[in-house]
Amino acid sequence: MLRLHPEMWKKFRGECGSAALMRRNFDFSAPAVIISGGSADGPFLHGFVWDGLADAAIVGGPHSAPNAYLIYETAKYMAGEHGALLIYNNFMGDYLNNDLAQDLLRMDGIRTEQIILTDDTAMAGKYPHSERNGRIGMTMITKLASGLAQSGMSLEECAAKLRYANERLGSLSMHVNLDTKEVFYGVGTSGEPGIRTEKNIDIQNAVEIALEYVLNELQPREDEKLYLLINRMENISHFDSCRMAGIAADYFERMGYPFAISVGGYLFNQAVYGCDFSILCADAEMQKHMEKKIFADSFVI
Repeated sequence: MLRLHPEMWKKFRGECGSAALMRRNFDFSAPAVIISGGSADGPFLHGFVWDGLADAAIVGGPHSAPNAYLIYETAKYMAGEHGALLIYNNFMGDYLNNDLAQDLLRMDGIRTEQIILTDDTAMAGKYPHSERNGRIGMTMITKLASGLAQSGMSLEECAAKLRYANERLGSLSMHVNLDTKEVFYGVGTSGEPGIRTEKNIDIQNAVEIALEYVLNELQPREDEKLYLLINRMENISHFDSCRMAGIAADYFERMGYPFAISVGGYLFNQAVYGCDFSILCADAEMQKHMEKKIFADSFVI
């Protein structure tokens, strides 16, 4: 990756021996946006280190937590006087290592805030929002975090707004078995069983069921605009994922929701035909930062 875009990225190697990917033109003039998690296929997470997205990424092995000491060393280097935002999905290993890193940073007098993402709508019937796993919604939250940080907000103001955004965020997976004509909703990123199975339904109904699951919990408000991110999985074509976006656009128009849609391969973590649907209900302040399109190395958001 460094050879591909030496003008964009540089390597930060800490004393622990691991390395983080960092934006080369990071200028220390705002809170640093640092994302972390286990490695996966597709641009998630390294590809989100880009202008308008994350300033650095710390990535563990496949299905493994990121290194706590590297999170600490990276944030210590980048925080400056403005502090650092530590953004990650709510999985136990990610939480434990980011929490340890924050303890070390605070012992050094470095301001940090953790943003723990909990957008997995499939867990809505069993867990309060604060205890759910995170999914692909991190993509939109990273974009929002960059916009807020660059707007002149303090670290604490950014963190408060991002925690509110997490409450207005929901995501659900939809897997399709083309042989048996079954549609599975809510299958977890590590293969956890889904919450609903439908047979012999057409693609329009299948997409609308996924959207309704998320919207029924979020209950969009009159002052909010819906930002839908469709993440295509390994075995679905770009054409078919765009077709799903068209179905979603028709549905939102019928419902009277203002909306914007992004489609792409942000995370290829499962070799299935299907998509993740992630919706952020954004108020006027969030909309200012979500409207700008980010053209990264291999995707647009």
